[in-house]
Amino acid sequence: GETLTGGRASRLYDALVTQREMATEPRSWAATFRDPGLFEISATAREGVRARDLEAVIIREVDRLQNELVTPFELERAKARIELATAQSLETVSGKSEQIGFYETVLGDPSLAFWRLSAARRVTPEDVRRAARRYLVDRYRTTVWVTKEN
Repeated sequence: GETLTGGRASRLYDALVTQREMATEPRSWAATFRDPGLFEISATAREGVRARDLEAVIIREVDRLQNELVTPFELERAKARIELATAQSLETVSGKSEQIGFYETVLGDPSLAFWRLSAARRVTPEDVRRAARRYLVDRYRTTVWVTKEN
């Protein structure tokens, strides 16, 4: 997710916002639950951009993730963003209690936040490609277009 949509240096931000000026706010989110969940990718199209064209760029970037290794820079940047987000989530008492509660309630172990961070630090470019090939599969893709009514 971080490689695709984590900030202005991410692949989808570069492809959709910087290079083609087709969209704003590309985002992705992986469900972090005990059971399998969804990996969602979204973007807000700029005025006059067709949803199919936006989708084509997103699919192209997912294909790249499946077929090319991420660069060491991309991977280190993604790891740094994950580490920063984890640290920020633990800055306040409220944040700490939320994290402990989430990991205890949903995953059954409050220490998994730190395990997750440790696991993220060990990820390799090959791991990213392997995960993209395993989970971002065409036959499981669902596309939802939300349009405004004129």
